[in-house]
Amino acid sequence: MKSRWKTWLTIWIADLLVGAGLTALLLAQGMTIPARIAGALFAAAFVGWLYFGLWSWRKRRWVRIAATYIVSGSVVLALMALAMRWNQPRPAYSLAGLWIMAAAFLGGLGLIRLLLAPSFPILAVARNLVDEAIRLKIALVFIVLLALTVCIIPVAMDPAERLEYRMQFYLSWSLGITTLLLSAITVAVSCWSICNEQKDRQIYLTLVKPINRAQYLLGKWLGVMMLNLLLVVIAGGGIYEFTKIIETSPIATNSEMDARTQMAQLYNQVLVARATVMPSTLDPGDLDRQLQQRLEKIKLENPLTYNQEILREGDLVNIRQQIVAAWHSIAPEGEQTYVFRNLLPAKQADGEGQDARQVHPLQLRFKVQMNTRYPDEKARIALWINGRPYPVSPDGTQNTLAFSIADYQILYLPPSMIDNDGNLIVRIRNTDLDRPGSRSPGTMSFSPGKDLEVLYWVGGFEGNLIRTLAMIWVRLTFLAMLGTVAGTFLGFPVACLLTALVFFAASSSEFLLDSFNYYASVSNLNKLPLRDAIVAAWGDLMKNIGEGNVWNVLKTLLRLIGETFVRACPSFSRFNPTPLLADGRVVTLELLGQAALSIIGVSTALLWFIGWLIFRRRELARVIV
Repeated sequence: MKSRWKTWLTIWIADLLVGAGLTALLLAQGMTIPARIAGALFAAAFVGWLYFGLWSWRKRRWVRIAATYIVSGSVVLALMALAMRWNQPRPAYSLAGLWIMAAAFLGGLGLIRLLLAPSFPILAVARNLVDEAIRLKIALVFIVLLALTVCIIPVAMDPAERLEYRMQFYLSWSLGITTLLLSAITVAVSCWSICNEQKDRQIYLTLVKPINRAQYLLGKWLGVMMLNLLLVVIAGGGIYEFTKIIETSPIATNSEMDARTQMAQLYNQVLVARATVMPSTLDPGDLDRQLQQRLEKIKLENPLTYNQEILREGDLVNIRQQIVAAWHSIAPEGEQTYVFRNLLPAKQADGEGQDARQVHPLQLRFKVQMNTRYPDEKARIALWINGRPYPVSPDGTQNTLAFSIADYQILYLPPSMIDNDGNLIVRIRNTDLDRPGSRSPGTMSFSPGKDLEVLYWVGGFEGNLIRTLAMIWVRLTFLAMLGTVAGTFLGFPVACLLTALVFFAASSSEFLLDSFNYYASVSNLNKLPLRDAIVAAWGDLMKNIGEGNVWNVLKTLLRLIGETFVRACPSFSRFNPTPLLADGRVVTLELLGQAALSIIGVSTALLWFIGWLIFRRRELARVIV
């Protein structure tokens, strides 16, 4: 057998060397056609001899695995060649991506089995779950959908769309659908595993071995998370590769300047990690002093209302919002000053880049609303940055900035404009300098907290993508433990329903809390500390009961029940990295650490403990005498 193997390998290598040497010799002699013929014949012999060897030793497991990769890869290469010949590169790339992801998945499964091979109880349970998950048809369906999502979306995009919009669309949809499909796989596998073992009574054989129920739950959870880790890595690799393909795809424009603009916007607004700085006043205590003045005025005008602590807290929130909104508004021919602090990191990063992709400009991003507009539907402002007019024409005259209303505008500023204290002082006047004597038609405003900000470079896209994938995996840890715990005392359909319900509440927590607030408004509970919120809700409930408002009592009770359930779930919406990545905003290590501590260190650990308490009290089998 060894002699046959050596003979086959010698002939195979000799065919490769002789074929390559003869082809190179013919090409050196200028004999192009004979060189092509010789190359084709030796290539056919090389491939044919390879397949003959795979067939001869097909009974060996590693040969069958290698044959699977080689044969499928050959088919994919042939189909890619046909697609390229027909000038269809996007389907060719998608096909190659599907094959690479499938091959990586099979290889990753082998690595997981190797890592879980040691004979420890928890690892044995995890290894068994991974094997069960691969045999589960619904999990395979979701895995196939995951691969198709990553690879097919680039084919479906309109090549005539602007490059940065295509990239944002791909990142948003691919990561969003990937998260949804991974969550579905997690729910199906974690719930099905324990439910199926109890239904088929396989759990009796497992728990009679030297393994306790706490280890059993941890093993099931570990198996799901190892599978999730593999899928997250494969999906992330696919997303990254297709991102690079989209980055180098043709740009739909007839202007070289517009092509450069699109590339600059892609690198400065999407394929980047930017930190955000919100504005503050020149005097940090100014807004607080205005708040105190307003409260003193209320106290004089209505002392009874002011002295009720619950209403005072609600008034405090509303008045602060009114003051901040007024500060973000600029009357006709008026002006406001906004200070962006802590920008020294952006100033220090200036000049580090070596090419167009590594230039890191400062970005002033804003969107204006106006109650009464100019006839051309544009806003006009005069701008000063750190006391200097911006922009300025070559003759030294300050120019008016005119732009569309209700659309985000980005001004690229050199980091050198930041002063030595790390501040960028922006003064905005609601006026038109091009028409002296004219008056602005209306008040302009910025939505506080989102429509006026400064962004600066803190890192590249690759690191941001890795942190995003890590946060997606962290979110799945809670879902895996929840499905595992639900499977200990519920049937498969009910366990899936409960897990899906909690996932929906966790993913939509901010939306649900706002909806509860609109449904039954109780003194701005969302804006109050927990103790004050409880006091306010209880006082409002007692008030409605005393007045006989049955409908308001029911609404308040429904809100309290709903908010209690939502707040008991971890806030996935708070730790949602997809919008940040698609908008080129940094997913910080601090945010990732907070997610890991909150979701894994608190919620998942507490859930495991509760599941262990439930599971240890379950009588899985009865002793019959």
